[in-house]
Amino acid sequence: MVSPSIPHSSRSFLVTTLRPHRWRIAELFLVLLASIAISVITPIIASGFIDGVIGTATYRYLVALALGTITLALISQGIALVETWVAESLSWDTTNAVRLRLIRHVLGLDISVHTSHAVGALIDRVDGDVSMMARFLSRYIVVVVGNTLLILAILAVMMTRNTAIGLILTATVLITFLLLGSIRRRATPLWQKERQASANWYGELSEHLDGLEDIQAAGAAPWVLRQNTLATRAWYAITMKAQVMGYSIVSVTVLLFGFGSALVLGLAANQALNGAMTIGEVYLVFSYTLMLRTPIEQIRNELQDVQQADASVRRVVDLLNQQSRLPDTGSHDLPTGKQPIRLEHVTFGWNPEIPVLHDVSLTFPAGRVTGIVGRTGSGKTTLTRLICRMIDPDKGAVMVGDIDLRDVPLDQLRSRIAVMSQDVRIVHATLRDNLTWFNPTYGDDRLVALLHEVGMEEWYTRLPEGLNTLLGHGGLPLSAGEAQLIACTRILLHDPDIVILDEASSRLDPATERTLHRASARILHGRTAIVIAHRLESMLIADEIVVLEQGRVVEHGDRVVLMTDPESHLSHLLAHTNMEVDR
Repeated sequence: MVSPSIPHSSRSFLVTTLRPHRWRIAELFLVLLASIAISVITPIIASGFIDGVIGTATYRYLVALALGTITLALISQGIALVETWVAESLSWDTTNAVRLRLIRHVLGLDISVHTSHAVGALIDRVDGDVSMMARFLSRYIVVVVGNTLLILAILAVMMTRNTAIGLILTATVLITFLLLGSIRRRATPLWQKERQASANWYGELSEHLDGLEDIQAAGAAPWVLRQNTLATRAWYAITMKAQVMGYSIVSVTVLLFGFGSALVLGLAANQALNGAMTIGEVYLVFSYTLMLRTPIEQIRNELQDVQQADASVRRVVDLLNQQSRLPDTGSHDLPTGKQPIRLEHVTFGWNPEIPVLHDVSLTFPAGRVTGIVGRTGSGKTTLTRLICRMIDPDKGAVMVGDIDLRDVPLDQLRSRIAVMSQDVRIVHATLRDNLTWFNPTYGDDRLVALLHEVGMEEWYTRLPEGLNTLLGHGGLPLSAGEAQLIACTRILLHDPDIVILDEASSRLDPATERTLHRASARILHGRTAIVIAHRLESMLIADEIVVLEQGRVVEHGDRVVLMTDPESHLSHLLAHTNMEVDR
């Protein structure tokens, strides 16, 4: 389902994301405050030690100051470890929740969104952008917020110690941050473009790797390299602009802080020569000036990551704001038992100005198998997607019984429909998990019986570990026919009311196809079924045949009658395709 209450700004999104972890954030702030207190106190102790050595302090007093400094140094190291652990835990807990939310949201989007985004681009959103957020959350509070608090603490102490020097340092810091903020606002859009260029590159790479066999067979490697080069050049150009803008932050902070430091140290030296400051106080000014430089440099260095993270957060929010064109607001239950499927004056087009289906009215009888044939582009697969409610009609309605599919919750609808295509998804898991989709409630005896029922008993007896045999990448390789028979077993296991076979046997050899047809006859028996027919043998399963041409139903009737009628559209189609109906 599409995630509800999606925030419309990066700031509100981060607040919503971090709210469940507010106690962890409070814990991190306490650790930061302890670290800042130690950082501010240590130079004061060192200043007192210097004045004590020059003055008349006792040996015991000096030893106590030295031991205090050592103790604070040890404590600060322990605090740094706790700080890192808390920050990393906060980062991973929050971003893993965002990843899960994104995956759930993407799975709930309709097919038009998926076809408009390359797979690699979506992966970059879910993984690349969220990984950038992880670094942002783990380092932003520690580096940016923590160092900002440290700067404020140093300036406060300096204002109480020496107002003139405190004002100079405060002015330097304020001017520096104002310029950094201005540069950051201009740099963020560049980093958004850089993240998009990165996603485009990964999207193209994913498509090329998916089609590797076709590319190699067609000798298209030079074209792929050229496309990759063009995408890399575009990525490089925008990255250079963003990097140059980021380096301007370095130049600004070095120049401003160098000027301010020189002014402060010159004033401190003059006051020391005039007796207005002790050597220890001069050391304190020098130490605090150096301490100010370090957090400002760290904040400056983090700003580039903050810019990238800001761009990533905006891209994540943009994806979450993409709404499915299939509103899941239905509240009616599907009627139980065998039900007919009706299309009532259905028109649909991926581009509304170019319909794929034109005013289609059609009934698939309950408990019978209907074959759909037609040439390429006639609308066969589009029609089945309407029945699965992967898409909604532009006009008309798709009904199961007397219920419009738009009035049925999507989860309920899809639990009652099974689809088997020529591309069967086999995951890297055991045979049991591939059959049950990780549902542990099914018994082993039931699974083995269904494997025998679809004709896989001989194959199953050869498995080294039975149902625990690992399939998928790195596991037992499967032929196309074996994968299809596993898909048949899944359908029998889940026992749906409606079954759609979308050219499931088009890639199989004749012997394997006959085995699959026997299994198909078993899964179609007693169910309302639709078969997109590619070959004559596929159509022999059907009770009725629908012929589509250019998105219109030109013929619908009993299979035997149509095949024996030499004047039927079906007979003409078979004659022109040499007994095979092209998709």
